[in-house]
Amino acid sequence: MFKSRFRAVATPLSKGKARVTLLFVTVGLVSATVALVPIGCGGSGNSSSSVGLPNGKATPAQVAQGRYLVVGSGCGDCHSNGGNNPSAANWLTGYHAGDTAGIFQLGPGTVVHAANITPDVGTGLGSFSDQTIFNVLRFGFDPASPAGGPQAYVAPVMPWASFRHKTDAELWAIVAYIKHGAGAVANAVDANTGVPPDNWAAASSEVAVGPATPPAFPAGNEKFAP
Repeated sequence: MFKSRFRAVATPLSKGKARVTLLFVTVGLVSATVALVPIGCGGSGNSSSSVGLPNGKATPAQVAQGRYLVVGSGCGDCHSNGGNNPSAANWLTGYHAGDTAGIFQLGPGTVVHAANITPDVGTGLGSFSDQTIFNVLRFGFDPASPAGGPQAYVAPVMPWASFRHKTDAELWAIVAYIKHGAGAVANAVDANTGVPPDNWAAASSEVAVGPATPPAFPAGNEKFAP
């Protein structure tokens, strides 16, 4: 999930590239692709290719693929109070007071709320670039991470570590839908409390989330059984 509000921040590709081999609820988003699996936001979805973004406009086909992936990945489980219905008034609007889903007690004093991930500029993701949202899904980067400071990550309830295994085309399709297909709805989500001093860096390490590139099959207890 994303935080209810984020400050725009540069998340240079150089940072992302530096973690490609390591490979979005944040310090403030609980999604749960990241895309997006814990919180039910995994799955690879439709593999059809579409042309659009980056640095260009989204296409209708790309937005449609992104919608398929967002619905099929269960993003509404956290961001829509447990529902995955794009026609619902609360679709992707994050936690609302009184909701039974989208709020997580991660430890004594640590509470994380599912962010508003609609393209609303004031309370959602509308002020962030397409690349910034992609970096959440691929690398777990928190959009609110201060420029020039230590990299902050989204809270571990956001399954970016599963979303990172989707193809670039799939992640860009999700970005296209969230930024250019979903309706913008204002909902200021409560701030997270008790965020650790390292801003979830340890919880985002390979030791915690597993390798960015899975080992070749078979590994561990795996065995082909025709």
